[in-house]
Amino acid sequence: MTHLKNKISRFTQKFDESFSEAWERFKKMLRACPHHGFTELTQIDSLYIGLNDNDQDSLNAAAGGNLLSKTTREALNIIENKSKVRYSRNKPNASRKNTTSREGVSKTDERIDKLADQLSTLVEIVSKKVVMPPARVTRFG
Repeated sequence: MTHLKNKISRFTQKFDESFSEAWERFKKMLRACPHHGFTELTQIDSLYIGLNDNDQDSLNAAAGGNLLSKTTREALNIIENKSKVRYSRNKPNASRKNTTSREGVSKTDERIDKLADQLSTLVEIVSKKVVMPPARVTRFG
């Protein structure tokens, strides 16, 4: 049990693993050790810290700030919603194998992927919000 608890607390997303795959693997680890004793907040913290920068940024964008500043329920909802997105911009793309840097993905492509993922997340957030008309300003004097 100690070994499984250590694996949970030291969770790290694999390089070629999408967010959804990482989240499923993390939940599988939790199910394999049902008496782990971690609070939901500790679980969210372990998951978040173990994610790659792109997925942390994407979760923060979906949270409208830092994911870890949200309530446990809000953070879990954000994580679940992100995990339901069927594509991941974080996996290396086969069409980019001829570019220049680590693992066949150039820095420019990584930045584009990161921005596209953040933009998708922001569009999703904005589409869920009700837009209110601006407050009316009255002047005195």
